[in-house]
Order: sequence, then C-alpha cells, then structure tokens
Amino acid sequence: MGKSEKLEAAAPALIDAQVHMESFRQVREARRAELVEDYVELISDLLVDGGEARQVDIAARLGVAQRPWPRCSSGWCATAGWCSARIAGCS
Repeated sequence: MGKSEKLEAAAPALIDAQVHMESFRQVREARRAELVEDYVELISDLLVDGGEARQVDIAARLGVAQRPWPRCSSGWCATAGWCSARIAGCS
C-alpha cells in the first residue's frame, strides 16, 4: 500500500456542502458578534474613564488603523444616534 493510498484510507469523507457552509457561517457570525461586543465594551470603558470615545483612542486600543472608523461613525452608528462627529478643538 503506497503513501497516497494510506492517506485516502485514513481520511474521513467530507460532510455535505450545505452542512459545511452552515457551520462556517455560524463561526463567522459568532466572531462578528464577539467583535461588536468588544467595541461596545471598549467604548463604554472610554466613556466612563474620560467622558468620550474618540476614533483615535478606539483604534489605538484595538490595534487597528483609524481609517475604518469614519465609515462606522457616518453610517449605522450615527443614524442610530450612538455617535456623533466633532471637529477637534471645537466645542
């Protein structure tokens, strides 16, 4: 018995494609939910600590570039009334 024949004999058959797809979808959704929870918790901590949650502070603490945040603040976050834009140095 050759090496490839041994591997084929030991490898289990793949599960149905729909079942496989659904399991990956559930994992992606769980990761998304966990990320949203992390954002909300961090924003809450920043608000409690300093009274504001600036994009630059959120990005620095999450270890990401600041670039994705304007899309969020001008999108669903702002329309839901969860955040507002303010020019630095202006009250």
